Amino acid sequence: MSAGELALPLDADGFGRMRELLARPMDPTVVAANTRLVAQPEAASEGATRSLLIFQIGGERLALEAGESHRVVAITTIRRIPHRTNAVFAGLANVAGELTPVGRLDRALGLTECTARATARFIVMGSAATRWAFPVDLVEGVQRVGEARFQPPPATVARAADGCTIALVRVDASADAPLVSLLDATRVCATLGRSLR
Repeated sequence: MSAGELALPLDADGFGRMRELLARPMDPTVVAANTRLVAQPEAASEGATRSLLIFQIGGERLALEAGESHRVVAITTIRRIPHRTNAVFAGLANVAGELTPVGRLDRALGLTECTARATARFIVMGSAATRWAFPVDLVEGVQRVGEARFQPPPATVARAADGCTIALVRVDASADAPLVSLLDATRVCATLGRSLR
């Protein structure tokens, strides 16, 4: 035994099995795949990352900061409120035992209407005092995105009537991937809240 080797008993505490595992021959294709992986250049840093909740309404991909969304739940029955329900304010729904106002974000933002399908969900956001739920066609999930992929919206979008879009984000790494509109949750709640006046 050389000076660099450890004198471990082959059967004590499983060390013998560990040596057998480490001594087994490796498949050359696995070695080649791992070699390619290690040899790849390190990806350029995209700076700090932010967690975004990505969802779709009427074919449009939108996002909220994940921390600004309260929860995502299955669609529940929306109860209309006489003389208060309108194009944007749909009514009230029981969301996890809380009566929550439901807004039509698709109508508030001028998007194609949300369609009722099996993948539809409510996204609930806002503080307890300003909480709103709104239906979406599909929730893609939460994704971490580097700051380098964020860009300011063009003036026409930033100054739009709703003013809810605060950034355009290339969520997917490819250069030709479509941009996702990042919405400001406070402005979205205020936009939905105006429908109650």
